[in-house]
Amino acid sequence: MRLLKLSLVLILFAAFQNSAKAQTTGSYDTTITFMGQARTFSFFVPNDYNPNHNYQLVVGLHGLGDNSTNYRNALISTLGWSNLFDSTIFIFPDGGTDQNSDFHMPAGDELVIPESVLLASQVYSINSSEIILQGFSLGGRSALKYGLDNPNDFKGLLLNTPALQGLLDLNNEPGGASLIYNYANASQIPIYISIGSTDALYTATNIRLASRLKKNNGFVEFNWVQGLGHSIPNNTIQGACVEFLSNPEGADFDVDLFEIEMEERTCNSSMNPKVHIQNKGLQNITSLDIDYNIGGANSTYTWTGNLGLYESAVVNIPAVSGTGKLNFDATIASVNGNETDPIATNNQEDKDFEIVNQGSALQVFEGFEGNADDWLFDETGSLFQWEFDNSVSRNGQGSIYAFNTILVFNTLQARENFSSPVMDLTSVQKPTLAFDVAFNYHQYTPPYFTDTVNFADTLEVLISTDCGATFQSVYKKGGADLATATDPILNPLSVQECFFIPKDSTEWRKERIDLSAFANADEAVLRFDYISALGGSINLDNITIDDASVISDKEELKKAKFEMYPNPAADLLTVDYDFEELNYLEIYDLKGRMVFSQALNNSNQLKLNVESYEKGVYILKLNGQYHSIVEKLIVE
Repeated sequence: MRLLKLSLVLILFAAFQNSAKAQTTGSYDTTITFMGQARTFSFFVPNDYNPNHNYQLVVGLHGLGDNSTNYRNALISTLGWSNLFDSTIFIFPDGGTDQNSDFHMPAGDELVIPESVLLASQVYSINSSEIILQGFSLGGRSALKYGLDNPNDFKGLLLNTPALQGLLDLNNEPGGASLIYNYANASQIPIYISIGSTDALYTATNIRLASRLKKNNGFVEFNWVQGLGHSIPNNTIQGACVEFLSNPEGADFDVDLFEIEMEERTCNSSMNPKVHIQNKGLQNITSLDIDYNIGGANSTYTWTGNLGLYESAVVNIPAVSGTGKLNFDATIASVNGNETDPIATNNQEDKDFEIVNQGSALQVFEGFEGNADDWLFDETGSLFQWEFDNSVSRNGQGSIYAFNTILVFNTLQARENFSSPVMDLTSVQKPTLAFDVAFNYHQYTPPYFTDTVNFADTLEVLISTDCGATFQSVYKKGGADLATATDPILNPLSVQECFFIPKDSTEWRKERIDLSAFANADEAVLRFDYISALGGSINLDNITIDDASVISDKEELKKAKFEMYPNPAADLLTVDYDFEELNYLEIYDLKGRMVFSQALNNSNQLKLNVESYEKGVYILKLNGQYHSIVEKLIVE
């Protein structure tokens, strides 16, 4: 093996002059000098070890803050890996004194991996073609990096919830703490990945990791374990990795349809889906029938080519058409003409999309009380993407939020965004955007930093006049300019402390943006970007796009008297108004359908029975000659 280095051999020779040590079995620790410091290596050797038999070797890398002894005991004693892997010796190198980093910090620390192999091989009978590199959490991230750099040194990689540090790290982007993963080598080594479905930090990045490895013809098996957190699955589940690493080829025919690539929305009359496939079977694939369904209409596309074992391809499906919200569903039907794929669990994927043929007339309103079905949310998979918030709102019960913090991993300059429906701004004379915002940023002071340091994210609003193809900025504020609180969030030391909860309406602010420069756009889209500067917490509510005469904040109405109560209402709703300013009332549901309208009179009060209304959120609009008032009404 090319791992042999003279300096390491000399260290090992000095460390193991005592030949009696060579026959130690069971669990034990040994210490040698590595990179100028004493480094512990924790062994487990089967009690029936026979030096005349060649053994498999597992090199295991522990996670953040752990040590080799505890990790060895957890895998061997608690999880029983000695029973999971037959005829196997385990060695667990300690991460050293820098326990809050991985096995690639400081530079050269990754050489503890070949050091572990040499250490075990010097003492025990190790089959050099049967070496598995395993890692958990940051240890899994280190194993991924080293294994892809040195694929010929290992039988395979066993990665338990590898802790890639966000999307920048996954994508090898500068500033993302990336180790620069050599994805091109994925075809040279079997890789088994397990991740828990409730592991909020790492689930999405690992799903994307598996897809990226497959696109590079990777020998990849991905096990998404339902209900598991940031942990290693039990042996009933983990046992599948042993079989895969010994026999990654699988059945004669096995096609993995692992991704559908298509736009989420278009204003063209059709869309061109792309289906990503990989051959995981022993037989070459020369043709493939793919059944697909759009809005109940079934079609079949036959792909031809030549895919060897673990080779991948992109299948271009003929243009699909329709109107409105649709679903594209693709399934592998048959292989090589008439062969059946016996493994159906990886044969199907689907994706929602929308074909728009006309922009929505204004008013467009979103209070985030429901699913906001007409809005598009960029599903980056990041912990910091926009999410619905049922505990914070300007009024009603819901809003949308995002946040950032230095306490997890680097997201600097990353953008998380969501977009409005396609709108026809020509439907009003002077289009305008209004929304409620609550925001605060993070500030750290000594002793946490030498000087006072602010981590302050930015909100940018952009507009497209071509259905989302291109955008230009119409609003951008960050830090203290965006903040709605008097003082920043000071020295947050936990994720929970990073959130800003406005105490009342005084910690919300209404923003208005004049869109009259785009009044001729009939395919307009607004996009809200939250730009990371590693610190902040933001909520948005009551986004309204309408004519400039609409007033969405009754506190700012100087002349017109307005009040409605109670809100929420269960039966009788009272509306007080100034008849000189307001003369017509309308109520809409969240689908934009009018459920009530009535001209007002000079009694200055209207009592309305809402008992027959379905429970939910409605929009109440009072119109005047020069302006209107829009408020959120909740019916209980």
